[in-house]
Amino acid sequence: MIDRMGLYDIVGMLVPGAVMVGAALMSFSQIGLFNPSHFADSEFIIATFFILASYIMGHVIHGLGGLFLSARKLGYASKRFLQEKDTHYSATFKKKLRELAAQTFGVEADGDAQKIFDLCYTYTQVRGIDAHIQLMNGRHGFFRNIVISAAITAVLMMVPPLGHWVCKSIDANTIALNILLALLSLAIIPVAFNRWRRFGERFADHVYRTFYVDRLLSR
Repeated sequence: MIDRMGLYDIVGMLVPGAVMVGAALMSFSQIGLFNPSHFADSEFIIATFFILASYIMGHVIHGLGGLFLSARKLGYASKRFLQEKDTHYSATFKKKLRELAAQTFGVEADGDAQKIFDLCYTYTQVRGIDAHIQLMNGRHGFFRNIVISAAITAVLMMVPPLGHWVCKSIDANTIALNILLALLSLAIIPVAFNRWRRFGERFADHVYRTFYVDRLLSR
């Protein structure tokens, strides 16, 4: 469990947070609010601060992702997959999976799909068969956080160019670099968004399939 949570924290929280903190430090140094040379003899302190700040900002980004970009608002794959009209699974598989859930958890076979999913997910965790599931969950969280991080980074990269129009204190190469990075960040958003949706589907799929196979094999 520690290893799995460590994977989720590193991939889902630390990396997106590091991208945003790095962009903020770069932007602030360009407009004179941060001077890296003042900390030239304190590499360890700076590295520690950067890691801690990145981890904290990763959680902030995660919270923003839940506020503006949640699976609940866009439709849970875990709930959609068991709906009669959805074609991800065959009707036979969905019926059998619901029957197994009813036998295992004492719920109604035609009950709420999200409740069945939550119970199946907990089942895989208790059984210790969720290693690949957590990998999909970590990637799902990572790409959602990247969407938010990239959007904020794009804004931060435009702060120096906008400041230059006011005080004319930033050279043309820096402005060009920041605009390029801002455009790159914006280009990442739709790609990361698509991957977030896709890994959300894979996460739900692995939960259902892992539960299904384990129940059949344990008979």
